[in-house]
Amino acid sequence: MSPELEWLVMAASGAAAPRERPIDWERLAALGEAHGLSALLWRRLGSRNGDVPADAAELLRASGMAAEWRQKLLSCEQRSLCGLLDAERVPVLCFKGPSLAALAWEEGELRGSTDLDLLVRREDALRAARLLEAHAYRRVRPAPGLQAKLEAQHLHRWNEFEFISEDGLVSVDLHWAVTPPNYPFRLDLGPAWASPLELEESGLHTLPLETLVVALCVHGSKHLWSRLVWVCDIDRLARRFPTLDWDRVQEIAQRSRAERALLLGAAVSEKLLGSPMPRNLSDRVRRDTAIPSLLDQVASSMETAGLQQTVLSEAANLKREVLPVFDSRGDALGYVWRTLMTPKWEDWERLSLPESQTWLYRVLRPLLVASDAARLMARRAASSRP
Repeated sequence: MSPELEWLVMAASGAAAPRERPIDWERLAALGEAHGLSALLWRRLGSRNGDVPADAAELLRASGMAAEWRQKLLSCEQRSLCGLLDAERVPVLCFKGPSLAALAWEEGELRGSTDLDLLVRREDALRAARLLEAHAYRRVRPAPGLQAKLEAQHLHRWNEFEFISEDGLVSVDLHWAVTPPNYPFRLDLGPAWASPLELEESGLHTLPLETLVVALCVHGSKHLWSRLVWVCDIDRLARRFPTLDWDRVQEIAQRSRAERALLLGAAVSEKLLGSPMPRNLSDRVRRDTAIPSLLDQVASSMETAGLQQTVLSEAANLKREVLPVFDSRGDALGYVWRTLMTPKWEDWERLSLPESQTWLYRVLRPLLVASDAARLMARRAASSRP
């Protein structure tokens, strides 16, 4: 682990300062921002005047203050948008972001957020999208103007619409599922809609605690926990709610085909932040032979705050690194097949077909992926020549 990442983990866990090693303060500030922990990093290091050079302290302070300001902006906008949807009788759940900060973190402003994640029922997604558009939000993915047939297909083949505010300050992901259906995870949100968890101060609603833990582990694991703030979320929930029903969490994960995602989330949180995990869950982590190598991959992804871009990830959004996260080989093969073969909005935008011929997208999808992969390989080969 690099010294910069060690300092970031120290700030997240509240542990003693790591052993003395040369620090690249600019990289530390950049890592803090990429991991969503700029405000927390400045709060922890601001009092360590003897350890932080003056110019580095100013850089960390500016980054931390900007992160706190953004979190407050997103929190206000989240309440506004939820109020808008609620007024139009569109049920909405908050997922991640400011609502999670308010629920699990003692000082919610210290949790960095990049966007807002709102969860609606699939049957309400188009109406919710129209309401956001009427509220000065522009849909960016997929772009507006899709044929009705393709828009209906998007609702079944993906899990979100992406929006940006008119002033460009706020991005919103409007979800109707936690993950796209090309992933094998099958988290049933029916119980969450029937009995959502109400946040005391704001009156907003989120997923019930046990479902929320599984959803967060699914999200973190499909990105190989490349951002430390996601690990902090699991840690804060475990500490803030000592009566959390972990047996129920494991039951939900098993039904959702997300057992290893849960185990990996527990393993990362326990290893890096010393999170209190129930003994039976820790025992299952130790028995899973895939976890040690996954932890090594997590450490690598954290150094860059993201997964390495490969030809397949760029051409088809296929993340080869996450295959060991899935519960079975069948789940991994299904993910590869669905990712490579299922047409997406990018295909519809680059190749316009009449509505009567939209079935051809499924035939053309492998060819489009192969064409993109060949182009990317040629570009990389050309750039590597002396």
